[in-house]
Amino acid sequence: MGIENNTLILFKLGIGLLGLVAFVCLKQILDKLGWRDRTFIASSLALWLLSRLGLFVLVFLIAGFSVPSDVPTYYYLPAKMVLVGKLPYRDFATSYGPLFPYIGAAAVSIWDSPKSIVLLAILIEGASILLWLSISNKSLGVRERQLGLLLYLCNGLPTLNVAIAGQNQIWMSCFLAAAFVLSVKHRELIAGMLLGMSAVAVKILVFLFLPYWWLMSKNRTRLALGVVLALAAGFLPFWLIGADIFQPMRKEGGLISSGNLPYLATLFGLDPSLPTVSAVLTVFLVTALAVTSLWLFRTARRNEIAVMSLIGLAVLLLVFMLLSKKSYTNYYNLLMLPICFSAAKVLRRSWQQVAFLMWSALAALEPSLWHRWLSQGRLGEGGSRMLRTHVFEPHFIAFVLTELILLAGNGCLLYCFVRELLTCKRTQPQTATRGATF
Repeated sequence: MGIENNTLILFKLGIGLLGLVAFVCLKQILDKLGWRDRTFIASSLALWLLSRLGLFVLVFLIAGFSVPSDVPTYYYLPAKMVLVGKLPYRDFATSYGPLFPYIGAAAVSIWDSPKSIVLLAILIEGASILLWLSISNKSLGVRERQLGLLLYLCNGLPTLNVAIAGQNQIWMSCFLAAAFVLSVKHRELIAGMLLGMSAVAVKILVFLFLPYWWLMSKNRTRLALGVVLALAAGFLPFWLIGADIFQPMRKEGGLISSGNLPYLATLFGLDPSLPTVSAVLTVFLVTALAVTSLWLFRTARRNEIAVMSLIGLAVLLLVFMLLSKKSYTNYYNLLMLPICFSAAKVLRRSWQQVAFLMWSALAALEPSLWHRWLSQGRLGEGGSRMLRTHVFEPHFIAFVLTELILLAGNGCLLYCFVRELLTCKRTQPQTATRGATF
């Protein structure tokens, strides 16, 4: 039984509202109890189990709904294909890394259902949370770390992305967290291999973080060597047997999504799918990411910070989400827990934290609105239709407002994070050499 579009929209709204209520109530309770470690750990574990495994059991096992979004078509079917001996890029098309269908196949071989891939995402999220927490232990105060985790666990965006959609952004988040842990321990070769493997196992989105990672590395040569070795080990065997390893880049290169400035510009006639426009937008995005990476590096050196920061990675992702012509709001989940940690640091008032959760809930809802209300069309098409027919379309106006709110929220977070980086103090020597900075 599938989830109808309108039902899915209401369901997402309900999850966002429940998360918001849970955050307000739990924060008030923890404020009274003093945020004791034992109480908070028990509350966090219970909340994760309820919001992930509990939601999974309720929706898929009790209610009997089928998995929505990309999993049935783009995750489950490729997994079934490799189980019968077919090869990615040669026998079937995929937008993901060559090992991606094999990881899915491992889950499907145990439980032959798209739901097994959703369950895999939940388990990977658990590992990802533990890894990011181990990093934050050395860079954030206890209250900020706890507040950041609470913001994450009550957040509708990762809850729906992992427990319902089962999408693979959390896979990459786990790779990034593991590589970060190794980088701060100066295990640059293995960290580089993990970064390269994230492209092989999931998607090449990891490349947007590589310039900053490389600049901040203690041993740039070993980091670069690790990335190259992983990419070669992952892609070359498929190329040697005749697979078109560049297929994903060609397949994805012409696609656009809502939720970014280039898409908003379609309201005024811009067509990001045109080859020339697409090339200009790509060059601008790459330049912006390179400049941001260099600025983060120089800011860290000026403040005598020796290692990467969680907020630096978050800044790069926010820049990408603003400027890329293909940046689904689900991509925030690549670094959602670091974003929540950063939000806990800079959003000190309760109303700001509530506004952040409302913005996140809207980000979770936005792809469904784009599909339901605009059929994944451009804003210019809806605007032209209104001018031509003189018929007021409330759904179109509401969606434009949704895009403006999302972009404004992204811009506000980016401003707060950049301001925090500019005003941060010099780290203590042991923090700079042994642990990750905020």
